[in-house]
Amino acid sequence: MEDYNYWITVYAAVFTILIASLSVNSLFFIKDKVNKILFFFVFSGLYSFILTYIFQKAYIDYTQQELLSKFIYTGYKKNFFYGSIYSIFSIAILIIIILRNFLTKNTTLNFKKRNR
Repeated sequence: MEDYNYWITVYAAVFTILIASLSVNSLFFIKDKVNKILFFFVFSGLYSFILTYIFQKAYIDYTQQELLSKFIYTGYKKNFFYGSIYSIFSIAILIIIILRNFLTKNTTLNFKKRNR
């Protein structure tokens, strides 16, 4: 049983690294450093949501106690980006990004109007 828990932890680490690397690769075209940091959390929440949707089949087999599906779903469930709290956190950061970009563009437009 100790060996099983070890491999669950390794599998969870692999999923965490996978989601983090996908998020970092998605930041290639974003220039602002603050937006890069914020979008990292948004993209990781998005990729976690997509993988959760994909692993619903593993959840069905997990409830039937099939060994491979139980191993896959338990490993995925223990990754860093799994859970509803992180999803809510990602949505909150997305709202912050939208507000930040709106306020930045709004102040830029007001500054251009004053200088005419």
